[in-house]
Amino acid sequence: MESALWARLTWSRALFAVLVLNVVWTVSLFVCPYLVPPGSFAWPYAQYPAVAYHPGGANVVDFGPIWATFPLYPRIVYTIGDAQCHQLFYRSFWLNGNQMPIDERMTSMYVFANLGVVAAMFARPSTSTGQVMLEPSERAWPSWSSDWSRWESTDSRSSSA
Repeated sequence: MESALWARLTWSRALFAVLVLNVVWTVSLFVCPYLVPPGSFAWPYAQYPAVAYHPGGANVVDFGPIWATFPLYPRIVYTIGDAQCHQLFYRSFWLNGNQMPIDERMTSMYVFANLGVVAAMFARPSTSTGQVMLEPSERAWPSWSSDWSRWESTDSRSSSA
């Protein structure tokens, strides 16, 4: 027996799984800077000569020597963030004296994606443009589109005669 709240929500199991994964990832972004000592990931990274004064690049793990010194959970989160984001120090939020695993823009995208999915789950179903597109009817499609077999081309190259 499902609860009234569960019945009221307009979600699917897949959407719920995406929400849970995204919430876990978003929370990890805010928790991990507190799981390492202050200054562990802070510009200019002088304590790590291999990456000192390196601004970081997108789609590449370029701060590996730093992540190798972190405990397992922050190492995983920061490595994924490094592969996903350039981690420019001047575009990052700072918590506990450390840069966050991804920059401000991407952090805000994850936070607001969670809010958007929650808003979609609580939205009242209605007949809307999206509904019409999902359930085509005579209202949505012109009458000529229902029978494509009688359509004839005026292009002389397509006629068999």
